[in-house]
Amino acid sequence: MTGTVLFVWAGVSVSTVFFSPWAMIPDTVEYSQWKTGLRREGVIYGFFYFSQKLAAACAGFITGVGLTLCGYIQPKFINKILTAQLQSVDTLVGIKILATLIPLALIICGIIFISLFPIDEKMHKELLKKI
Repeated sequence: MTGTVLFVWAGVSVSTVFFSPWAMIPDTVEYSQWKTGLRREGVIYGFFYFSQKLAAACAGFITGVGLTLCGYIQPKFINKILTAQLQSVDTLVGIKILATLIPLALIICGIIFISLFPIDEKMHKELLKKI
């Protein structure tokens, strides 16, 4: 039950993390234009995509290290048939933590960072007037 509640809460939270950057990037482009006089969409969007790719790579690395630390045993091929391996109780608990609590903590960090974004609606309207 607790896992289900965490997954639902994480799903709702992750939508904020996925949608907010797409609203923040154009605001950042306009802020940069106001601050420097140059419109740098390419650099800003490029940095955004690089950050996404880096985050995905880090997520894969963290998952691999976490599974290793939990004592995960990979399935084996016997006569070209993939056979499941029994996992210890500690390994199963570790997998649950990797799938729930760690993503939840990272999502909360993302929400905190997004909430610190300084460009609000009022400031954005002022920027557009000055540009």
